Amino acid sequence: MSQPRSHHRSPIVPGRAAGLTLVELLVAMTIGLVLIIGATQVYVDSSKA
Repeated sequence: MSQPRSHHRSPIVPGRAAGLTLVELLVAMTIGLVLIIGATQVYVDSSKA
């Protein structure tokens, strides 16, 4: 009477790994923003001299 519950597992979708999650996108945007701000500061400091 007891049936295995293996059919309740979510299937692994092969195309899923190709996308970005929201967290990954936010982390990438934050890193990019920090790099842009740093590059801008270097440019402003070098143009003052």
